[in-house]
Amino acid sequence: MSSKRSRFRLQTQYRSIGDREYSTTLIWVSIDEGLVCLGESNSLVSNIIDRPDELHDKYVGKDILELDLDREPFELQCAFYDLVGQARGVPIHRLLGSQARDKVELVFWSAPMPVDALVSEAKRAYAEGFRTFKLKARIDTVN
Repeated sequence: MSSKRSRFRLQTQYRSIGDREYSTTLIWVSIDEGLVCLGESNSLVSNIIDRPDELHDKYVGKDILELDLDREPFELQCAFYDLVGQARGVPIHRLLGSQARDKVELVFWSAPMPVDALVSEAKRAYAEGFRTFKLKARIDTVN
């Protein structure tokens, strides 16, 4: 599964939560065989949007099946597993182990933020239909 004509399309979206702004970068990866997959980064430490040349140099012309997917950047891991699964005609769980469940609940996730912003996010998530709210907490965001 060569990636000779791989294309990486990066799109960054920003959203404000309280007085903080968070970005989510969506990464579309397509390969010669016409397969397309999606990766994402919503990490405050990711600089993938600033590395298009690095992505091109590292992956274009490489065989994705020869990559050690567990050692690839987190922003691309899911996308690459998706590509391999599509190419082999199997769901991702077959690449990672056995299927644990038939359905997976969609969970609302938030970045570390002050408590008042978390409360606002939780209310918004509930209003949108989410019943599970995953939050990241750091001591420097409490105040």
